Amino acid sequence: MVDARDVLFSKIHAQWLKPKGFRKKCRISKASSKEGLLLSVALESGSTYPMGPRYFDVELRATHPSLPPNRALFNIGLCAWTEGHQCWSYDYDAPTADLFDRICAGFSTAGTQLLDKISILQGLAELFEQVDSVWWYQGHAWCLDRIGKVDEGLSVIQAAIQHAPHDNFREHAERVLQLRLNEC
Repeated sequence: MVDARDVLFSKIHAQWLKPKGFRKKCRISKASSKEGLLLSVALESGSTYPMGPRYFDVELRATHPSLPPNRALFNIGLCAWTEGHQCWSYDYDAPTADLFDRICAGFSTAGTQLLDKISILQGLAELFEQVDSVWWYQGHAWCLDRIGKVDEGLSVIQAAIQHAPHDNFREHAERVLQLRLNEC
């Protein structure tokens, strides 16, 4: 039996990703932007029990080849972005057409707009400002550096130190800042 989530992801790929140059392999579609960013859209699934609910999200990511492997500049689930909760779910034997229609509608508007934004450095920097999360400070500073706003990038790191959620985070941000200052 084909998993309904795979059918949904294939539909998203065919309608919105393939026309933008994305190539699909299994549950992930990838493309490169004109500015060299690597974009991916992935179907992220939680553990599945034989008769239990199916949990999943459609995650949008941007990274760059100069960054370590598996290090995203930005990643967010479409469910959190459009509906404000962690992931979608449905009963294993009854995926609802309404849920899949909502997901497709969300991708056709918010998802495609988000992809357009994360495909350029300026858009990505603006998105970091909009989201305003201390957790993405390194990606935010990296983008600002690349668009010539080095001082703003340093300010982002200093703000991360000031608003650190715990000591280890603050210590890491302080090391990042020191490395950056030594480079200048």
